[in-house]
Amino acid sequence: MEEVAEEAGVSRAKSAREAVSGVLKSWLVFVQVLCVDWLTHATCTRTELRDVCVGAVLGALRPLFAEGLAPDWPRQGPGAWAP
Repeated sequence: MEEVAEEAGVSRAKSAREAVSGVLKSWLVFVQVLCVDWLTHATCTRTELRDVCVGAVLGALRPLFAEGLAPDWPRQGPGAWAP
């Protein structure tokens, strides 16, 4: 019985790793496209760009974690945290 429970735990951990990996790969593509656009068109400030990128990864990862992931995000206004 313990072996079955242990295997289920390993399976859940592997599944969670795969989910996080997929989210991060997708986020990196998002960041790459956003940064290329920013470099060619300067559509926002660097701080706003950073905030969008961080907000996107936190928003994408939150559903995968039982505990709060960066519960104080989003902060109040662009650049509200010191770099």
